[in-house]
Amino acid sequence: MIDPINSHNLINTAGPEGLNKDASQRLAEEKKKEVAKNFESILVGQLVDQMKDTIGSSGLLEEQGSKQIQDMFFSFLAKDVSKQGGIGLWKQIYQSMNDSEQKSEINVSDSLDSKA
Repeated sequence: MIDPINSHNLINTAGPEGLNKDASQRLAEEKKKEVAKNFESILVGQLVDQMKDTIGSSGLLEEQGSKQIQDMFFSFLAKDVSKQGGIGLWKQIYQSMNDSEQKSEINVSDSLDSKA
C-alpha cells in the first residue's frame, strides 16, 4: 500500500534527466554508506585484534591450526558486529564524507567564480 503522506516522493516532474540524476545520487549515497560501513568493519577488526592480544594462553589448545582458527573467528566476529549495526561509527564517517564533499564543491565553485 502506498503511504499517502510520503507519496510526493513518487512524483518526479524533472523528466527523464531528473530520474537519472536522482538514481545516480541515490547510488552514490549507497556507495558512500557501504564505504563507511566497510571502514568501520576494518576499525572494529583492529579493535578486536587488540582485544584478542590481551587474552592469555592456557596452553590447552596450542596447536598449529588453532591460531588460524582463532584469527578467523575474530575476523568473522568483527564483520558480524559491523553487519548488525556496528558501533555506530559508520554514521560519523558517512557524515564526514558528506561534509568534505560539500566543502570541496564550495571550493570548486568559489574557484570558478574567481576565474570568471
